[in-house]
Amino acid sequence: MTFAYPGFLWGLLALAIPIALHLFELRQPKRVAFTNVEFLREVKLVTARQRKVKHLLVLLSRIGLIISLVLLFAQPFIPAPLSAALPRNAVQVAVDVTPSMQAGVEAEQSAFELAVEQARELPAAYPASSRFKLLNNSSYSVAGAAFRSAVDQLQISGEASSMAAALAKTNSAGRNQQLFLFSDFQKSGFPRSQLQKLDSTTQVFLVPVAGVATHNVYVDSVLLNDAFVRSGTDVTLQIRVRNGGKTTAENSQVKLFVGDRQAGAFRVTVPANGQATLAARVQLTGNATQECRVEVEDYPVTFDNTFYFTLTPSPGF
Repeated sequence: MTFAYPGFLWGLLALAIPIALHLFELRQPKRVAFTNVEFLREVKLVTARQRKVKHLLVLLSRIGLIISLVLLFAQPFIPAPLSAALPRNAVQVAVDVTPSMQAGVEAEQSAFELAVEQARELPAAYPASSRFKLLNNSSYSVAGAAFRSAVDQLQISGEASSMAAALAKTNSAGRNQQLFLFSDFQKSGFPRSQLQKLDSTTQVFLVPVAGVATHNVYVDSVLLNDAFVRSGTDVTLQIRVRNGGKTTAENSQVKLFVGDRQAGAFRVTVPANGQATLAARVQLTGNATQECRVEVEDYPVTFDNTFYFTLTPSPGF
């Protein structure tokens, strides 16, 4: 038998209270009148025996009450047989944090948010004594509450190899492990070959959280119509945007900035797996290099919505 909260077993020390009451309890003697002293000894024996049984039952009742209260708080349980028991560090979890997880799912929820929500519910399926290891950012096994806190701190990362790095940590984790993978399982980003390197005794559970089809508009390139950039003269820029998603992006907003000044704003519709080109005219002042950028509003995918470049006026113009 194992206890979920063994610290409450210290409450068994309270058993000394009813035992002390039983040993030191003083009762007033009762006077019994007899017509014949011949039966005095027999009456005393019967009364003492009855009193002893009564006191013993009261003592056992008090002890049983205290033990029941202690066990109620200690929460005893019988663990599974050794062959079926889970190791303390058996449950390993990896959550995909690649940018593709920003794709939306039902109820305006991203795939990443759904993966975090499902990963937080995982400890509820295991005993309170189970340990969990979040492979994304930890090499240690922690309890369920600490695991949920670590999952809540996860954020989308631009590293495409985040899942591969997480799976690499399972190679030295030992045998008879359980591994949960929460991902959209993109072919370009999910390292299927990494699964083949896992120990054959590892139980792998793939939890798909694929988002719905969406668009992904980003700036492909910025071109100049003229080979020379002249200060104080209009310069024409060709801004080429692409849509890497599976649906058409309607009226996506594109903004052009030269330094901190907004030099233009456009609306563009980009077909699925297609491209569109915008023409913008800007004018530079002075001969210093200008830091420029193009921003695209493309919810919910936001990791590639800014394109940075510089413009330097040609000397002699």
